Amino acid sequence: MPFVWNVPAASDQVITTQPDDYLVAINAVIVANSGGAGAKWEVALYNSSSPKYIILRRKNGDPGRIIIFGQNGSTPNAAATYGSPTASILYVGYSATSTVNTADASYLSGAPLAASDYMPGMRCMPQAAATWRVNYAEHDDGVVILFSETSNGLGSFGAGELVEDLAAAPVSAVWGNGSGSGLQWATTNNLSGSLIPSAVGADASYSSTNAGLLLRTGGVNRQAFRAQSLATGVAAKLDNLSGTIAYFLPILLVFHNSDTTLNIAGKMRQIGFGPLCDRETSRSGGGINAYGHQASSSGTADPGIWFVDDDI
Repeated sequence: MPFVWNVPAASDQVITTQPDDYLVAINAVIVANSGGAGAKWEVALYNSSSPKYIILRRKNGDPGRIIIFGQNGSTPNAAATYGSPTASILYVGYSATSTVNTADASYLSGAPLAASDYMPGMRCMPQAAATWRVNYAEHDDGVVILFSETSNGLGSFGAGELVEDLAAAPVSAVWGNGSGSGLQWATTNNLSGSLIPSAVGADASYSSTNAGLLLRTGGVNRQAFRAQSLATGVAAKLDNLSGTIAYFLPILLVFHNSDTTLNIAGKMRQIGFGPLCDRETSRSGGGINAYGHQASSSGTADPGIWFVDDDI
C-alpha cells in the first residue's frame, strides 16, 4: 500500500562549524515540523554537549530509532560507523527495533544504539558554507534530508525502511553522502543526482571518504548499489512539453554475494528519477502528489530526485 510523504517547506540554515552546526540545523528543522498535523517523526533527544547527537523516533510510538551524530575534532568508535571512522564528520545510523531515547553507549567508545540490528553510521556531510537549504522529507517508515547550496553542491542522507525487496516488503536502509561539489557518486552522464552509487564494486570500496547505501537483509548489513545507468538528457523524456505530465523511474538496487555475484536487491521506496527541477518543486495530478529536488548546486543536473505518493 503506497504511503504519503510529508514534505514541509525547505529551511535555510547557517553552517559554519562542521558537523556541529549541521546537528543544530537538523534539530531546528525537525522540531519545527514535528508539531504539524502530518508529522511522522520527532526529536527524542538532541544532545548538544559532547558527545553530540540527535535521536529521532516515530511519533506513533512504534519501535525504531535514527541517530545522527558527530562533532568537530572527535573520531567515532569503529563500531559506530560503516567504514573507517573520521573526525569532524556527520554520520547517520538506524535500528528498526530500538526503543531507547538516549545513546546507550557513546559513539566515541562503541555502537550508539544498544540493538542487535544496529545499522552503522554512513558519512553524510557536505562542506561548510554560509547558508544551506535544508530539504526534509519523511513518511511513517523513514526520513530523508538533502542539503543544497548555490556554490557548494549538495549532500544527503536517509534512514529507515527506505527500500523494498522483490516481494515489495520494506527493507531497513541507511545512506549517506558527503561532498562539496555535487553528490559523491557523480558520473559522467549527468547522474550526479542519484542517491545511490552507480559504480558497482566490492563492499570494501566503501571508505570514510566516500558514501553509499547499506541494507539489512537476512540479519546482515550489506552495501547496495544502483543497478541502472541512464543516458544524458533523460529528464527531457520524463516531462512533456506543456509540463502537464511527469514520468518517474524507479531506482533499482543490486548487492554482492560473498562470491561477488550480483543479486537484485529491490528498489528505493517511492523515490525515483523524474523531470528536471530547480532546488525544490512539486507536481500533482490524478490524486497523486510528487516532490522534486535539484540534483546539483546549479539545478541543471539531469534528472531530478523525486518523492512520489505512489508506487514507482
